[in-house]
Amino acid sequence: MIAGIISKAPLSLSGAFCCLPALMYRLLMDPRFRIVTQIPLSELWCSDGSTIGRRIRMVGVNEVLDLIEKSEVEFVVADIGKGLHWIKTEDHYDFWKNEAKPHFAEPNTRIDLTSFPDAYCYLVSLWEGNVVLLERHH
Repeated sequence: MIAGIISKAPLSLSGAFCCLPALMYRLLMDPRFRIVTQIPLSELWCSDGSTIGRRIRMVGVNEVLDLIEKSEVEFVVADIGKGLHWIKTEDHYDFWKNEAKPHFAEPNTRIDLTSFPDAYCYLVSLWEGNVVLLERHH
């Protein structure tokens, strides 16, 4: 039975690779597969490829708490080598309490990674549209 399947397969592999460049291009350009290559980021993007405003300023923990209390915010994490991780609205509180706050580095201060749990921290900035970006440093 296997011999019958193999004998019906094309003898040439060139047909299998003819679409490889087009496929690679689509994968490389597909925003769902876009990754962070450097920090600080120069732009934020959504899974559909659209970009989001611009960075307004770096923020401290008290300003983030005010934003959380006074308005709807979006949290997004940037980590080199990974895609942007948008935090679901229903997970904001747990994310802030268990992940962001313990690793929060105040802006314009000297960072000693060993003083943070698991030796990483976030530098945090506010972007247009009430987006709070946490850039992971490790």
